[in-house]
Amino acid sequence: ESKALAGLGRLDEALNVVLPFANNGEITPAKFWSLLMASVYRSANQRDMALAALEKALEYAPDDVAVLLDLAAALLDEERDIERAKELWRHAMQQPMSDLAQKFAIAVEGMIALEEGKAPLAVERLQAAFQAQQAFAKSNAQAAGSADIIEARLALALAKTGDLDAARIH
Repeated sequence: ESKALAGLGRLDEALNVVLPFANNGEITPAKFWSLLMASVYRSANQRDMALAALEKALEYAPDDVAVLLDLAAALLDEERDIERAKELWRHAMQQPMSDLAQKFAIAVEGMIALEEGKAPLAVERLQAAFQAQQAFAKSNAQAAGSADIIEARLALALAKTGDLDAARIH
């Protein structure tokens, strides 16, 4: 509900929906609260606040793969901070991770390659991430949204390789 309200530009109402959970201790540990706030702020297009919430989540959980990869992706999207994103991605790759997190790690690697101007590598990694995410997206609406975002990045990478026909398909 909070993300929907934030997406409609009703951030104050969105925050009022989630704040009671912070006050009664229902959302623990603190990293989950920070990730929730980042998601709400993103939905409200408050990118600076979302980044701040992700940075706070990293303070609470410096080795958490989801936090590391989410922040790396956000830094690429919002600040084009390739070096810090690579540092976070490398740290995430040293941690044990689920199959789902591995798919996201591949996508972040592709995003880094795209930002570095390594379009063929970006295509390879984003194509792999897109295919993996598509299979999961059939049963999960949030994964479907992630697949769409990966596919958009894949189209950009394909365009940078000069394969405009393939880019248009995606």
